[in-house]
Order: sequence, then structure tokens, then C-alpha cells
Amino acid sequence: MQHYINILSISIIIYFIILNLSYFILFVMSYIGISEYQKKSKLNNYLKIYQSKLTPPISLIVPAYNEETTIVKNIYSFLSQFDYPEYEVIVVNDGSKDNTLNKILSEFKCEIYEFPYRKVIDTKKIKYLYRSKKFENLIIIDKENGGKADALNAGINVSRYPYFGSIDADTLLEKDSYLKVMIPIIDNPNNVIATGGIVGVLNGCTVYNNKIMEIDLPKNVLSRFQVIEYLRAFLFGRYAWTRLNALPLISGAFGLFKKEAVLNINGYSTEITNKLTVGEDIDLIIRLHKYYLKNKIEYKIIFVPDPMSWTQVPEDLKTLKNQRARWHKGLMETLIQNKEAIFNYDYKVVGMLSLPYYLIFELLSPVIELLGYVIFPYFFYKKWISLDIFILFLIVSFLLGTITSLLAVFLEVKTFNRYKKIKDILLIFLYAFLENFGYRQMTLFFRLIGFKDFFLRKKHWGEMKRKEF
Repeated sequence: MQHYINILSISIIIYFIILNLSYFILFVMSYIGISEYQKKSKLNNYLKIYQSKLTPPISLIVPAYNEETTIVKNIYSFLSQFDYPEYEVIVVNDGSKDNTLNKILSEFKCEIYEFPYRKVIDTKKIKYLYRSKKFENLIIIDKENGGKADALNAGINVSRYPYFGSIDADTLLEKDSYLKVMIPIIDNPNNVIATGGIVGVLNGCTVYNNKIMEIDLPKNVLSRFQVIEYLRAFLFGRYAWTRLNALPLISGAFGLFKKEAVLNINGYSTEITNKLTVGEDIDLIIRLHKYYLKNKIEYKIIFVPDPMSWTQVPEDLKTLKNQRARWHKGLMETLIQNKEAIFNYDYKVVGMLSLPYYLIFELLSPVIELLGYVIFPYFFYKKWISLDIFILFLIVSFLLGTITSLLAVFLEVKTFNRYKKIKDILLIFLYAFLENFGYRQMTLFFRLIGFKDFFLRKKHWGEMKRKEF
């Protein structure tokens, strides 16, 4: 028995070491890449891009389900604060049960819109199309509930332009966000099929007239921890994966896609193992990789580290638990659906590196990490492992994890430094230190619930409590 205890203990320690080593490698790649990006971006003339007739028009697709609290202000934000030469906003009411639709129709003076469109992607029934009398570029789709992926597909069918942006209804955009994510497409229109930017935590920021006036840390403790998570997720991983052309995810809160490419794979997937998917964003990107690699077509999927969108994050444990369980369930569905690509050399870096990484260090991490947090204190208490082994576990799990979080904050401060106040910067470093002593373990447990939801075939659109800005 002692032999197996030793094997299990050493295996978990090795897992933690490799996990944190991978974070450090991603940090180095991202730091070098972002520094290069900042030098290059200084040469971009955004006014020239804005005024150019060659800048492609885009369709902003906003899926909405029970968003009555913030939907009107958000639509105004997309229409009035959005800095782009030509675009349309398509809001898709996905069978909301609250007053979302009525608020939109009343505020924007909408009338039924007889608009011919091709139903290229099969979706739930569209009841009515509406067009605003106040803003000619605002279109409302009222459809039967089918989930976020189905809502996005309906928006793609109705959209008129060659590129579309998927954006969550609770998101605020910085003024030139889509100009910045369009630049890689303008530079390489034949090969770039998708781009995405950073999503920041809106909680705590000062918003006036649908515009972020001042960026501050949230006052809510849970939200502050999520600031660290978002910095690590976007600045560490995504830019590093972009440099390998193996980016596995563009956030559903802020992405830009070539419509032709998405139609090639029949849009967002709504059916995974006979149930509604909740990981439509990661699934779409992986299927795009697979299609272009399988057909040997040159392509690029790019994360742009500068443009920001801002979204509300959960401020209570129940909502946070549901969100993390939903995300993890979506990841599991997606990896199972695309299992043939994992460790498959035909899919190059995506199949041999990024998908295995997400399998081992994202999907399985709640099981392995929580197992370590439970069994090591127990083994030490029973004197089945030595003090040296127990201390080694504490170093690789808590100390290295803390260093990783601190590096994420360092990368933000060293590059874009969006949080200007000294007090906020110090608090971010403090929460980066504290994250590994309770919060991380709690979210690992929440992600375990995603496994349960998957096996119980639980379906949900993904509601979250909203607050007025």
C-alpha cells in the first residue's frame, strides 16, 4: 500500500509542477509577443482605417435572454459609443421570459421588418423581425428559445455583411475595439478568419452615458478575484496560443468572424451528445481549426491583446457556481465532440498541443488538484508521507500558483496598465496572492459540478444576475 501511496503522491506533485511550468512558458511567450504588439500598434493609423472605404462593414450579433435590466443601455452603447465606419446591430431575443423584448421595441420605436433572408443555418423558428425607426442599423429578431448558439445562428442568417461580431448583451465596448480587431483582417484578408480581444471586469467601473469613464477595481470580494482570473486567462494563454496559430478559444463576449468561414462549418453547434451545448464559443473555434487543417487551407485565428470589452461578473456564490459549472460542462462537451482531433498529428499544433493541454490542465484539473488538496494533509496526518514530501506539495501547489497569479498582474501593469490608481494596483497584487488560499479551491469544486451537470444532461441558457450600470 505504501508503494501506491508514494506513486500517487509523486504523480500529483509532478502534475502541479508541469501545470505551473506551462503557465510560466505561456507567460514568457505572451510577454515577448505583447511587447512586440505594442511597438507595432503605435504605427497604426486608426483614423485612416476608419475613413477608408476598404474597411469591411460588420454585423454585431447580440444574443439576449432575460436581459431586461441592462439591454436598453447596452444597445445604446453599441449604437452611440461604437466607433466603426459601417455596421449593423442585430439583437436576438431568444424567447426571453421577462420584459426584454417589450423594452427594446418600446425604447427604439421598432416596427415589423419584412426583410428577405436565406436560412442557411437551421435554427428555431423566427417569429418576427423588427427594425428601429430611431436607428436604421438596428434590427431585432424575436425567436423561439433555442439557446445562445441557436440565437447566434439566427443572427448570422439575417446579417448582411461579410464579417460578424458576437458580443454578449451585458458587455460594454471601448470605442475603437472593433477597429483594432479588424486590423489583422485588413492586413491579411485572405487568411485571417477570426479575431478576438480582451474581456475585462466591468464591476466597479464608473459608467456614464453608456461609456466607461473610469476603470476601478470592484468593491465586491468575489469580483476582485475574478479580475485576476481574467488577466491570467487573456494575457497569459491566448496571446501565446496565437503565436502558435493554435488558439482554442475566442470569448463569446467579444469576437469577430469571417461569415463565409463560419458558414463552411454550418455555424455554431447546437447539438452535442443530444443536448444543448453551453460551450459554443470554444466549440466554434476548434471546428474552424479542424475544417481548415483537414482541407489544407491556410488560415489564421488571432487574439489581439489591446482592444477591450467589459462585462459584468458574478458577485454572489450561487451565480459564480452556476457560471463555472456551465463553462466546465461546455468544455467537456466540446472536447468529447472533437475527441478525434486530440493527439492527432493531422491537426498539427492544435491536435498535438493546445487540445491536449485543455484536456489535461483545464478539464481534468479540478479532479487532480482537489484530490491533492485533500489527500496530502490526510497522508501526512496518517504519517504515510514524510514532512519533506508534504512541504514539496505545499511549494508546488500554493507557492508556484501564487507566483503565477502575480506574474499575470505584473504583465498587465508592465504593458497596458489599465488600473491607474496605486491603491488598485496594490490590491490586485494582494488578491493575486490570496487567490490560491481558498478561492482557487472553491472554483475547482464549482467546476466539478460541471461534470455532474454533463452526466445528468442538464440544459440551461446561462442566466446571470445583472445590475444597472
